[in-house]
Amino acid sequence: MTAARVNPLAPPDLPTVVRPIVTPEGVPLRFAVGRAGDRAAAWLVDMFLLTLLMIGVSIVAMLGAFVARGWALAIWFVVAFGLRQGYFLWFEVRWHGATPGKRLIGLRVIDRQGGALTTEALVARNLTREVEVVLPALALMAPQAFFGNMPGWAMLIAWGWLAVFALFPLFNRDRLRLGDLLAGTLVIQAPRGEALVMRSRRL
Repeated sequence: MTAARVNPLAPPDLPTVVRPIVTPEGVPLRFAVGRAGDRAAAWLVDMFLLTLLMIGVSIVAMLGAFVARGWALAIWFVVAFGLRQGYFLWFEVRWHGATPGKRLIGLRVIDRQGGALTTEALVARNLTREVEVVLPALALMAPQAFFGNMPGWAMLIAWGWLAVFALFPLFNRDRLRLGDLLAGTLVIQAPRGEALVMRSRRL
């Protein structure tokens, strides 16, 4: 059984779930599923770092607004989208399924069937986050981007949308979010050994 690291920085959560996986080569492995509290902590770390990047982009966008006033907001949305996707994808590809937040807390993304973690799976996983979190969050924080005056029913839908997807991992044993289901991935507690890292390097 592959030992899992328990990070003292991670918040308390439900008991660890161990997931058996048989690789395409027929090798049986056992991984400790990343707990919901661990994942939330890792996400907060990543959001803090991403926010710092976004602040820098916003400052540049404000300066650029004097040059392209009519296009400044549209350009900012495009660049912000690129930053969100690029941040997670760059780190997860280079760090074999980990971001700064995941690495700090001791988590890693793997292929749910035991195969090599592919870039395509990571792209699908991260794009789904736009639907799960970003769109409803933008509707709540910047309603003018969607509505002139955001009606009450639209705000309720946005809050409900966020709640459903935020709580979704709590209602399945493997703590999968929608992106994990679509991409065929699983977030685990990073093993102490190097077997997983060596396997990921086959990309």
